[in-house]
Amino acid sequence: MWFAYNAFVRLLFFLFRLASLWRSDAKKWTDARKNWLPNLQDEVAQKGISRQSCIWFHVASLGEFEQGRNLLEMIKKNHPEKKIVLSFFSPSGYENLNNYSYADIITYFPSDLKEEIHMFINTINPQIAIFVKYDFWWNCLRYLYQKNIPYYFISIHLGENNYLRKPIFSTLRNELKNSAGLFFQNEENYKFFESHKFHNIHRSGDTRLDRVLDIANSDYSLPEIIEFKGTQKLLILGSAWSEEINILKQSLHHKELSDWKIIIAPHKTDPNTLSQIENVFPTTSSLYSNFQRDKQILIIDRIGLLSKLYRYADLAFIGGGFGKGIHNTLEPIAHKIPVCFGPHHKRFIEAIEFVSLGLAFEIKDYNSLLSLIANFHNVEFRNNIKNKVIDWINKSEGSTEKIYDQIWVK
Repeated sequence: MWFAYNAFVRLLFFLFRLASLWRSDAKKWTDARKNWLPNLQDEVAQKGISRQSCIWFHVASLGEFEQGRNLLEMIKKNHPEKKIVLSFFSPSGYENLNNYSYADIITYFPSDLKEEIHMFINTINPQIAIFVKYDFWWNCLRYLYQKNIPYYFISIHLGENNYLRKPIFSTLRNELKNSAGLFFQNEENYKFFESHKFHNIHRSGDTRLDRVLDIANSDYSLPEIIEFKGTQKLLILGSAWSEEINILKQSLHHKELSDWKIIIAPHKTDPNTLSQIENVFPTTSSLYSNFQRDKQILIIDRIGLLSKLYRYADLAFIGGGFGKGIHNTLEPIAHKIPVCFGPHHKRFIEAIEFVSLGLAFEIKDYNSLLSLIANFHNVEFRNNIKNKVIDWINKSEGSTEKIYDQIWVK
């Protein structure tokens, strides 16, 4: 198995470099790793990083960083003497966090070729290493264990078709028995590893919830949105694609939506997409940048606003459920509002849980959306859902602190 894995890794990173000849994303990945070792050695020397001071956080990209962010910041706040080395596999994460103040060094994961990852680990020489979700690089993990460096995985979620579930990969899976701790998002993953005689496993929940709760509870106000909503109910289409917008178009002139205000936050905010949406609702909409209070629909043409908009919503219709899969459902739930989405949500454990608990609703067409909207005229219906959402939050928050306590007690 190890021979096959190392052959695969060599082929994988060779293909990355080969693809850089014609693919811009691969070129960006390759260019970012030029001179990585001398650059890293210089930074380590400048920051005075040593074995007793270094905590290594590794994430694949920006999404995984957000899952581990609260833990990283909790460690830095409680132990300011520690030096945080944050590594990314993807350029998208690295480029968005160049000036992140909680990390002392932000760098790239070089590759999992033995010679490269050994040099990387020897250079930063961490006290512990923390990986987020499922970025399993086996040469890296084996070398950490050989050097007696404890490593942890947090927010692990393995889908039912993940390769580690297959018997042929049991050799690699069993390497994780050397981890100092594996923290799982859900019970099913925990039970799977428990059935394979793992004793270093913990149920911790999803650390993303702590992050979105921080945002939801932060002090901010959006005066234009308050003015736009007025005393009416507000439906937000979050990360909407054409399918959700088409359902809204079919629903808009029915009585159920007559007293609702609507915000569309499209998945893409390029001029062409925004123009297409405006053409669907030519008389009833305005762009956020050209705010008109009296319109029924407000189209968000600014990036990074969606998570804050949910504070003012009564219902969120999450995009992606008629395509490859839904977008973030935790953000609206953190604002204590119910969510709905299309049928393609079965790969998302939180979405399945939300539907089973009555916090979320599947939308098949415009009739099912109108039926759900009609229920919102019932005060008891609204209050019942809100209480369920609050109960779920109270039971599920605190994952970051649970993980922190487990790591720092050792």
